[in-house]
Parts: sequence; structure tokens; C-alpha cells
Amino acid sequence: MITKMVQEYNPVFNPAARIERVQLSNGSSYFVVDNALVDPGRMVRFAVEHSVHFRSVDFNAYPGVFLLTPAIAVSLSEFFNQHIRRLFDARRLLHMHCRLSMVTLPSDALRPYQRMCHRDMPVLEPRHSIQASILYLFKDSGLGGTSFYEPALFYLRGNCTSEVESSYIL
Repeated sequence: MITKMVQEYNPVFNPAARIERVQLSNGSSYFVVDNALVDPGRMVRFAVEHSVHFRSVDFNAYPGVFLLTPAIAVSLSEFFNQHIRRLFDARRLLHMHCRLSMVTLPSDALRPYQRMCHRDMPVLEPRHSIQASILYLFKDSGLGGTSFYEPALFYLRGNCTSEVESSYIL
């Protein structure tokens, strides 16, 4: 795996970001954080300035490129510890990593498994958990978003079709 790490950007997360808990009918929930960055345009400019350092994703089915950003991970850790960790009843943060990612494959070039919904299934000790976040840095909500599917429907129907789908731009 080729990785290029860029150290010199440290974003400012908004201490007054709006955090909303969204409850799904199966008891699961997720959080939407609006206005997470003080200056989201600065992160976009950073990504553009470092676009030559982005590398093809070679470790999962993501249809694009990425850039490891340890300095952003430091800022994100601080924001997570101050505003989010308690929402998951987590005592401490063991590890944080961060990358900027950009979809580069056109939809007609996607493989079938890249079109299917998925569930991250990490192998963890019962006392540990993983939280993931996605920050969309585009202004046109028609470009995409994230959909959440209730896991119970997957097992009942044998597929990922859901009557409950919520798409939010973070």
C-alpha cells in the first residue's frame, strides 16, 4: 500500500457545531454534526493543493483516491473527545486516523460490489467500539451523501432494501 502523509494542515473544528442524534426504529442511532469546521473552504483548498499526493485506494472497495492526514486526525481527536465521545459512552479514545478521500470512478465503471450497501464488521473485543465519520466538502447535495440502513431488514429480507433510509450531508 502506498501512502503519502501530509503534516502541515490543522483544521479548526467549530466548538459550537450543531450535533443531532438521529434514532432508527431498531434502536440504533447516528449523529449528524452540522457546521463542523470553522472554514470548510480551507480544507478544500488544502486538498486541491495536495492533489498530487492522493493515491489509489488499494485496501478496500472505495472507488477513488485518498491522502493520509495525521495533523487533521489530531484536530479531529480533540473535537471527538470534547463533543462526541460521551455520546457513545466511551471512556477514552484508543486510536484515531484520518484521510481525505475522493471518488474518482464514474458510476458506470463501478463494480457490482461497489454498488451494494455494506456494513463494517471489524473484529473487536466486546469492550471496544469503532465510530466512523464522514465530512462532505461539496456544496451540491445532489452529488451524494450517506444512507443508513437498518440491519434487521437485511437479515429478514436477505438484502439491503430498507423502508427506512436517511441521507444526510454532514
